Amino acid sequence: MAFYPRSAWGGRNPSAGPLGRVGLIAIHHTAASNAPAAFDANRWKALEAGEVSRGYASLAYHFGVNHGGDQIEIRGWGQKGAATGGHNSDSVAIVYDGYFHPPFNDEPTEAAINAIADLIVVGVFLGWVDPGFVVQPHGVLTAGTQWSSACPGDNLRPRVKGWGSIEAIAQYKLQVVPPGGPVVPAPGPPATPRCVNTCSQRVLKQGSSGVCVKTLQNLLIARGFNPGPVDGKFGSSVKRAVVCAQGANGLVTDGIVGPATWGALGA
Repeated sequence: MAFYPRSAWGGRNPSAGPLGRVGLIAIHHTAASNAPAAFDANRWKALEAGEVSRGYASLAYHFGVNHGGDQIEIRGWGQKGAATGGHNSDSVAIVYDGYFHPPFNDEPTEAAINAIADLIVVGVFLGWVDPGFVVQPHGVLTAGTQWSSACPGDNLRPRVKGWGSIEAIAQYKLQVVPPGGPVVPAPGPPATPRCVNTCSQRVLKQGSSGVCVKTLQNLLIARGFNPGPVDGKFGSSVKRAVVCAQGANGLVTDGIVGPATWGALGA
């Protein structure tokens, strides 16, 4: 899984105006068949060209994901979207490149669902998404309106409907092993709740692993530092990126992520 900024595929700059913190995440699909699993800049340029031909200034969503779990910046944080009808001013739209209802009936991958979850976690950590957010399929949000739609399709809709908190996403992640593996039963409640929004209270260093390392990797990418693949493993490339981020923020460059480094990345 990798994060690709808008510059990596040549996307147009959004022009719909600023967007502040939101409490709603809208999930879409492209309804495009034969979607590639790997990142393809031309694929996203073609999707954008189709929407521009229909009068949009750019591709209408904030972020995209593909079957392989890559995250693609489209309009990005802080920019108004144009994909969710009456909720364009109070939601962030994430689109999964695929066709999840008849006649194609694609099956969502765990890698892609994880990529969606990680985007939401980063949005909360950076302050663009309210911690009390709700995740809803596009069609649920637009039911009964002029924008009513079957999006994001029969196979994707139940995978994301009802995600209503960071804790819910953390619980999903605790039940799923890395992409390609089987789903295992959730563990019993730990003595101290394990939830993603406590990452800023963790101290991470080379050798650490887990969901908080993935959160760190996504934050480094969002701030322009390259930690390598987002794989939940704190290796030498992550340490180099942390040292660079610490130096850029006037911190001790020890490669250890504590409260000061978390604060600098999340500010």
